[in-house]
Amino acid sequence: MKQKLEIPIHGSVTDNIFSEVRDSFRRNFTEGWEKAGAAFCVIHKGKVIVDLWGGYADKECFKEWKEDTISTIFSCTKSVTAICFAILVDRGLLKYSDKVTKYWPEFGQNGKQDITIEMVLSHTAGLPYFPGVKFTEEDLTDNNKLSHMIENLKPVFAPGTRTAYHALTFGWLTDQIFRRVDSQKRTVGQFFKDEIATKHYIDIHIGECSNEENRLARLFKCPATLVSREIAYDRSILKLARYYYNPRGLFAAARRNLSLHGSDFTMFNNSDLRVVGQPAVNGIGSARAMAQLHQLVLDGTLLSKETFDVRYFMEKRMSCLVLDQLHESCQSLKTF
Repeated sequence: MKQKLEIPIHGSVTDNIFSEVRDSFRRNFTEGWEKAGAAFCVIHKGKVIVDLWGGYADKECFKEWKEDTISTIFSCTKSVTAICFAILVDRGLLKYSDKVTKYWPEFGQNGKQDITIEMVLSHTAGLPYFPGVKFTEEDLTDNNKLSHMIENLKPVFAPGTRTAYHALTFGWLTDQIFRRVDSQKRTVGQFFKDEIATKHYIDIHIGECSNEENRLARLFKCPATLVSREIAYDRSILKLARYYYNPRGLFAAARRNLSLHGSDFTMFNNSDLRVVGQPAVNGIGSARAMAQLHQLVLDGTLLSKETFDVRYFMEKRMSCLVLDQLHESCQSLKTF
């Protein structure tokens, strides 16, 4: 009889107060909800109260998920990007209400002249995908070419009139704007490394990170049986499934922008794509680093109270807009 390997689970919780969190984390693996590896970290008022990791960084060869394992953080990268923008606001280098054309005049072509920084950050810019575009690696690494492509875009709906998740375009838009506002013309990834990651030892990377590849967990395609099981367990997940699989939806249109690189999320196993440093989806980091970063925002290390209050209001407003759009779109099956 083939011996079943015991799933490795490591880490700690504070004084067993959160032992149920640890037990729940373990059940994710033993009950088959988590097929590979994962990490979970919570920091409360500067104190780490939960820090867990387990499973495998690469299930095919049983490479264990270790304390320093990092993974693709997908859209959590957007939060990192938003923090970088908030620092620029805090330094007086831009305002959320500024029009993009203040820093990038050529952007205002084809009906984009009134798009503001806030619209870009809050997914209301009307650019949830780039119609007819299939990016090659050359396109993604040629800053001038990408700039011209964005300048020639026409919004798919009137900017500011509705919310539609800018799953990929958020990164291309914000990075181009950021280069023009930052005095050193840095990308979001470069700025984050210089101003936050290096200074505060935050293990998050956007862009060139070849030295980190050996620590990076490998993505695998989620089996359809697991998706079906999760939907049966929690019907609300059907909303996400509709969003992802609807061939006429906005997310499907966005995915076509990167269709030359793969048909699902495993395309981000490609280290060549990682080098591009797309600050919407392909940042890499650890759960502990994500918790540490947001703790630095909460405790006033990165942002003044005034800027934090403005950003907090924006995020609450963004959350409400996205949830409203989620409900509306799931009813129509047209978008998220």
